[in-house]
Amino acid sequence: MSTGDVMTHTNGSKAIISILALAQLFSIAAYANPGDACDDPIPIFLGQEYQGSTEGATGTDVSSCGNDDAYDVWHSFTPEFSDEYTVSLCGSSFDTTLAVFDACAGNEIACNDDWGDCGAQSQLTVYLEAGETYLIRVAGHRRETGDYVLLVMGLNNRVIDGFETGSFSALPWQDQETPWHITLDTFYTGLFSARSGFISDNERSILTLTHNCKAGDIRFAVKVSSEQDYDELIFSIDGQDIYAWSGEMDWIWVDYPVTAGPHTFTWSYEKDGLRSMNEDAAWIDDVVFTGSEVPEGPNTPKLPDSPADINFVYIPGGTFEMGDHFNVGWYDERPVHPVTLDSFILSKYETTNAQYAEYLNAALADGWIQVVDGAVFAAGSDQSKPYFDTHSASMDSQIEYGQGQFTVRSRDGHSMADHPVVKVSWYGAKAFCDYYGYRLPTEAEWEYAARGGYHNPYYKYPWGSNTLDENEANYDFHNPLGLTSWPYTTPVGLYGPQGTYSHGLCDMAGNVREWCQDRYGSYGTSASPASNPVVGPSRGDYRVLRGGSWFHNANYCRTADRNRYGPLHRSRYSGFRVCVSAWELTSIE
Repeated sequence: MSTGDVMTHTNGSKAIISILALAQLFSIAAYANPGDACDDPIPIFLGQEYQGSTEGATGTDVSSCGNDDAYDVWHSFTPEFSDEYTVSLCGSSFDTTLAVFDACAGNEIACNDDWGDCGAQSQLTVYLEAGETYLIRVAGHRRETGDYVLLVMGLNNRVIDGFETGSFSALPWQDQETPWHITLDTFYTGLFSARSGFISDNERSILTLTHNCKAGDIRFAVKVSSEQDYDELIFSIDGQDIYAWSGEMDWIWVDYPVTAGPHTFTWSYEKDGLRSMNEDAAWIDDVVFTGSEVPEGPNTPKLPDSPADINFVYIPGGTFEMGDHFNVGWYDERPVHPVTLDSFILSKYETTNAQYAEYLNAALADGWIQVVDGAVFAAGSDQSKPYFDTHSASMDSQIEYGQGQFTVRSRDGHSMADHPVVKVSWYGAKAFCDYYGYRLPTEAEWEYAARGGYHNPYYKYPWGSNTLDENEANYDFHNPLGLTSWPYTTPVGLYGPQGTYSHGLCDMAGNVREWCQDRYGSYGTSASPASNPVVGPSRGDYRVLRGGSWFHNANYCRTADRNRYGPLHRSRYSGFRVCVSAWELTSIE
C-alpha cells in the first residue's frame, strides 16, 4: 500500500490510515478553536453538508444583520464554477444568522437571518466567482448557541464529489468485487481522489454510482497507469460501455451527456491474464453532474458558439523553466522555476474588433450588457466594473455604438475589423470568455505557448531569437500601415506564425498586450515544479498582461516580461486571446 493511501471503503469497513495520511489530514483540520476567527476558517465543499456547533465559540465579529454579541464560527468556500449559489444554515433550536464575506476583514456581500422550515434557518443566494475563496459566518442571536447544518449548492443544482471528505460519504457510491478506496497519492484538485482496488490477473475493481440526473453532463477527471491496450478502466452508463482508457495517462478532464432521470454510472478497472505494467491502477476525481433546467442568463455558459473566424491551436502539455533566463528584466520575472502544464488550446490570433463587436451585439440582444455614456457594463450592475469603451467614450476604441448596434470603424483607408480589440478591461475580456465558454490563459500557459518548442536553450523572443526587428513584430511605434492616429495596431497575423516551433501562434510579441487569468504576484522561491499554477495570490488589486505591444520597446516584448494593471484598466495597447482546456473542444483548426 502506498504511504498516501487512505483505506476508506464504501462498505463502511474501518479506515486504515497511514501516518503520512494522518499528518496531511491534520494539516487541514488542526484548529486550536476551529473557525473562531476568519483567518482560520473551516473549509466546506459544494453539495456536502457540514454539521457543526457554535457551542464553545468565542468569536464576536459583527455582521450587518446579526447582534454584536453573537458567537460565530467561520467557514471557507472556494467555488469551481462562476455561478449563483444558495447557502443554507439550519439551527437545531436557535435563531441563526448567516453572512458571506469576500475576504477576512473584507466586504460583507450577503447576509440573512430569516426564520425558515428547518427549526430555525437562514438562507441566501449570492453570485460567487470560480477560484475565489469566500468566508461564511455562522452565528446565533442574543448569545444563542447550538448545533447547525451548513450547505452550499449551485443554483442550477450541480452536484460534485471531489472526495475531499476523505471518504465515499458525499454521494451513494457502491463497491462491487475488489473495493476502490480514497487515496492521497495523486489528485486532480484538492487532496484526495478515488483509486481502484489492488487486483491480480483476470480480476476487476468496480465502483458504481446511481444518481437521479437532470439533463446535462457527467464530468470527471481520470488517470490510468496500466499495460497499454490490455489492462484498462472502462466507464459505462446504464450498462453500456462509453469509453476505456489504458497505458500511462496523466489526469485528463472528460464529459459525457446524460438525459434526465436515474442512471447508473460504473468505473471498472479490469486486468487480463498476462502481466502488470506501471502502477497497475486507475483513479477518478471531481465527479460533477450539471443540470440544464435553469433559465438562460448571464451565468449560463454557451459552449462554444464561436465568433466569426476564431481559430485554435493545440498546445501539448509539458514542463519548462518559467522566467527571465537572461537577468535583463524586472525582479518579478525571477526566480526561474520549473512549471508543468496539462495540454490546452489557445486562440491562434488575438481577439479582433470584429469578434468583440459580434460578442457585444449578441450579449446586448441577450440582455447581458448595457451601454452607458459609450461605456459597456454588465446589465443591471452598479457600473463599477466597465467592460469596454466604445469610440464615443474613447477615441482610441475602434468599435462604435449607435442605434442599438456595435460596428467596427475604418480609418486611413483601413478597416479595423481584423485588428486586435483595445480599450477592453480584464472584466471585459473575461465577460467575452464567459459568454462563449472560454477562459483567459494563465500566465504560465501564456509563456509556455509563447516559447513554443524553444525550451532548451531558452530565448528572449518567441521565434527562437535573442533579437527583435520591425520585420518580425509590431512594436515600438513602427506603424507599418502609416496610420495617422493611435492605436498603431496591425491586422492580427500580419507577421505570420512567430517561429518554426510556435504552434502557429501569431503576435505573441507585439501588436497588443494580452490579459491573463492570474492576479499579479511573485513567483516565490520553491524549487519544486508547480503543476498548472495560477501564479498570483487569491486576492489582490492587479491582473497580469503579457506580450508587449505596438507602444512598447523590444525589452517589453520579451517572452518573460510581465506587466500589471488593475482589472479596470482599458488602454490603447491592451487586448486578449482566449484559451480552453484540451477536453473542451472536439475539433481544432
